[in-house]
This record gives sequence, structure tokens and C-alpha cells, in this order.
Amino acid sequence: MSFLNDIKTQLIGFKEVIGIHIHLDSTSTTINSVHVVNEKGELKIKETQNWTSLDELKTSLPANSPIGIHFSGKGILLKTLPTITKNVQVINKILPNANEDDFHMQHLHGQEISHYGLIRKEVIEHWLAEFSTHFVVTIQVGLHAMYPTLSLLSIPFNTLKNYKVEENENKLVDITELPQDKLALVPIGDQELSELQLPAFSVAIKTLLSIDEATLPVEILHENKDEYSQRKIFQLSGIGLLSITLLILIINYIVLQGIHSENDLLLYKSSKYTSMNQQADSLKNLLEDRKSFITSAGWMTNSSFSKWMDQLGASLPKELLLNTMEFHPKDHKRSKKEKQLIFNKNTIYIMGESSRTISLNTWVNTIKQHSWVDNIKIVDYNYDSKKKVGLFELSIQTK
Repeated sequence: MSFLNDIKTQLIGFKEVIGIHIHLDSTSTTINSVHVVNEKGELKIKETQNWTSLDELKTSLPANSPIGIHFSGKGILLKTLPTITKNVQVINKILPNANEDDFHMQHLHGQEISHYGLIRKEVIEHWLAEFSTHFVVTIQVGLHAMYPTLSLLSIPFNTLKNYKVEENENKLVDITELPQDKLALVPIGDQELSELQLPAFSVAIKTLLSIDEATLPVEILHENKDEYSQRKIFQLSGIGLLSITLLILIINYIVLQGIHSENDLLLYKSSKYTSMNQQADSLKNLLEDRKSFITSAGWMTNSSFSKWMDQLGASLPKELLLNTMEFHPKDHKRSKKEKQLIFNKNTIYIMGESSRTISLNTWVNTIKQHSWVDNIKIVDYNYDSKKKVGLFELSIQTK
């Protein structure tokens, strides 16, 4: 199949993407997928599949393949409104008195009207956890989200049997579902695709072409995309370095074979001494780097952490259970951004469980009284309804 040749320069480097359509229902979940590959700048549908279970799908997913997910059905709120700039105004129009922080919002822009989609953050977090071992990089909700892809592919809307697409001056008015014809097919280049798999196909194409319109702005999706890109760059760099190294070794072998044995011996000795000097310099630099790293991390300074740990343990209420206590914890965001290990000096990071909130507050106030404590804050607190305990995270800044 050869289509989209005029826009293949927009491809961001993904070799393949799996688009997944998850339809949420009160009694069941329907899942289908479309596997799209990029072969020399041309997009091809490699495989389509209807799944009987989520576990079956996850088992079959290729390792390290980027994934786009389209959600439809229960729990998704869709609304067409006059274009509004503030999210909170949109949310109040769709769901009065709702908390903006509880929802992810999708926006398909129009001149005078826009199409909005809401889904609870806890639903997205649940499904991201289900696919935590894969790279989910795009999420879209509702039928309106398909429009940017359908219009890009110039699919004749009037031929669709399962969807009714209304336009005005090349702008979307509405997309609605019609009585389903499970056998209806839509031509995609020189291939055909079931109309019922258009949602999965549309999110796969969005991912390949890096189209952000009508997708959910979830921060972890951008992080997954960056991590995938970094891995790909690392792999390509490794292949390139190995190829160059192999080429150099072959050239050196050919050259060395043509040199007199006495010159070979001299070259060997020279190479040996040079290698020893380089190794000595390398070890010296490595020693300095590690010394600098340990010093910057705060591990060379005199520490009273043992005494402080005893004080924290002695004052710990019986209603609290500590799971983790880190000194000079790693700063994950800065380490990832600057591509080197960075630690938060003079910091104690604690994670634990509390059966009573008042006991946690009492312990925090007790910690504040220690002379070595500069500041303490509760970084996070969530209630685990299954364990019936509160999960807390504390950060203590020492003087």
C-alpha cells in the first residue's frame, strides 16, 4: 500500500505503532487493534485483531512498540460548545460543579464551535498501569477524535455505513454512530479496513504523524515518547559505533599485514605504551570524576544520619509503618533531564502507611521540633481503600 506519500516527511521515526480501541461498557470491555508499520516512509496496515481479553492483547504486543489508545463508551463525556478558552468553564458546562483536577480534557478546535471530551484521571491512570510495560504515547476519546485522521486520509465520509460525519467548510460539525454493519469495509490505499476498527487506526496514524490535535494532554505520554526516542537514538548510536569500530579494525588488520615484522614489533610496543598511558589517564580521570561525584552528592560530609534515624524511629507512633527511608535521595527529573545522577542534598525522603491521619500529623509536628530539621512537608497522601490505610510521602530538609 502506498498512500500519504505527500506527508511522509512528517514521520517522527516510529517504525511501527499499535492502535488500540477500548470500548468501556457496564458489563464488558470490547477491544480491537490495528498494527501500522512505516516501511521506507510508506504506511502499511500489518495486522488487525479483535481480542477476547486484555491479557491476551498484552501478551501479544511486540516489545518496545509505541501504543496509541482510543477510548469510547461508559465514563466518557462528549460535548460540542461555542469555543471556550478556559478549561474550568468547559468542564462546568459539561458537568456542573465538577472539579477540574479530576478530569483530563480533549479539545478539537473549531472557528466558532469546538468539540470537547472528558474522562476521569483515575480511569486513565488505571489503563496506563495495565500497559505500564509498554510505551503508551497517545490517548484520544470519543468519535470526534477520529476526525483529524479521517480528513487527512481523504476518506469519503458519505460511503461510511457505521458513522455519520457532518462537515461545514471543512470543519467538523458532528460524528455520530449508525446501526453497526460489522462487515462494512473502508478502502485505505490499496488495502481495506473494517469500519469498526477506524478508531484504532486513527489513533495509530496520529501517533506515527505526531498529531496532537484531539488527544489528551497527559504528561506521562510525553515522557514515554521522549524515553522511546532516547532508546532509539541510543540503539542507532550503538550500531553506528560498532560499525565504525569494526571498519577501523579491518583497516588496521589489512595495514598491519603489509608491514615488516620488525615494524610490527615496534608498532606493537608503541601501541602498548600508548594504551597504558591512555589507560592511566583514563583511570586518573575516572578517579577524579568519582571523587567529584561523591563530593557533590554530599557523601563526603560528616553525617549525623544514624542519630537522626534513631530519633525518627523512637518518635514513630504505633499507627505508622515506614516502608522506605532515603538519605540524599536521587532527583529523578533532573537526573533524566541532565543525563547524569543528581541527588538532593540534606534531604530525607520517607514513604509509609498510616492507620490514623492524626498520628501522622502528630509525628510530623514532633519531627519539626528537632534542632537539625530545617523544614518538613507531606509530599503526597492517598487513602488505600483495600488496605484501609493512608499512604504518605514525607520530605525532610536538614540544616
